[in-house]
Amino acid sequence: MVKKITLLLLILCVGNVFSKNDMKNSNTGNGAIVPITEGALDSQKTVISKPEKQQSPELAQQSQPANVVENDNSLKKIVKTLTDSLKVLMSENVRLKQANEQLEKKQDVLQQLNIKLQNDAMQFEIVKKQLEKDTEGLQKLNVKLQKDSIQFEIVKKQYEKKHDVLQQTNTKLQNDIEQLEIGKKRLEQDTARLQKSNIKLQKDSVQLERVNKQLEQEKTQLQQLINDAIVSNYKQSFDTLVTSSTKQSLRRDMRFININSEEGRVLADLKTYFVAKELLAQKYNAGKVSEELARLNQIKRQSQQLDALKENIERYKDCNDALKKVIDELIKLDGRISAVRVPEAQKIKYKEVSAILGEFMYRNSDYVNFSYLSNIVHDLLRRKGLDADVKIEEFKGKL
Repeated sequence: MVKKITLLLLILCVGNVFSKNDMKNSNTGNGAIVPITEGALDSQKTVISKPEKQQSPELAQQSQPANVVENDNSLKKIVKTLTDSLKVLMSENVRLKQANEQLEKKQDVLQQLNIKLQNDAMQFEIVKKQLEKDTEGLQKLNVKLQKDSIQFEIVKKQYEKKHDVLQQTNTKLQNDIEQLEIGKKRLEQDTARLQKSNIKLQKDSVQLERVNKQLEQEKTQLQQLINDAIVSNYKQSFDTLVTSSTKQSLRRDMRFININSEEGRVLADLKTYFVAKELLAQKYNAGKVSEELARLNQIKRQSQQLDALKENIERYKDCNDALKKVIDELIKLDGRISAVRVPEAQKIKYKEVSAILGEFMYRNSDYVNFSYLSNIVHDLLRRKGLDADVKIEEFKGKL
């Protein structure tokens, strides 16, 4: 760079000098070589376009020494100027070299600093990421610590409660121990009394054993008397037993009678009789009626009440069907006649109701043997007596 600047300055100085000399030569008519510059070209143009008058040879010869001296002085000045400039330039060049070396050193230092900064930046990023991980871990740890703290408080409260319970239990145990000590003393006292009582009890036990043997004998005798009385009771006629017995008495006597004995068979027949008789107090059921009638026919005993029950069982269906027809007639009567709560009309309609039911009772005079049916008849009379227009369709479902 310095060499180029020095060379350029030298060229400019030399050019200026020659430019001045050429201009002088051109004015004197000297045929020296003119450097190709703008000024030179312009002056050449002037020379070509406007040729000056040629001087005489004498005048030209007189002017040449003065020009040479002037040119030498100019060259000396130029050389001196160039020399001074070169010295300055050389000094500046040395200074620039030193500055350049320092700059290169600084650039090396800066480059090393830049590399160090890059390494430090990379290390910083690594440390930053590690710090972020550590921060996240610390946050998680903090959350866990908070949860653990809450759990610790819960456990602490539970422990305090258990501690209070244990204290209460301990106090209670101490009280119980004191009570046990008191009880122990009482027990010792009671034991002493019991030992005394035990001697008396042993004596009383011998006496009690004698009394128990005597009671067992009397109990056996009494049981035998009861058994004999019960057994002898079932030796009566079947009709008498039907009149004097109930289901409860039969259940009681079954504990004392052997069911395989004659009296046991009589008791079983009586049970069959009472079970069949209960059907007359229930809604008619063809299956049960048929089943109980078959059991009654298996009883081989002479009995008017047994025969009457069989007849009633056989008649139950006919009497039940007849009452159904009566209810249908009463429903038709309600459809034809309405008393409208008028007393006279009520009486007239009730007479017709009574006539229908009376005819049923006349033709089925044994309806009283069927307590379930007789209750329905009496209920019809009662409700129609209160209101002859009352609806009775519900009675169809009872039959």
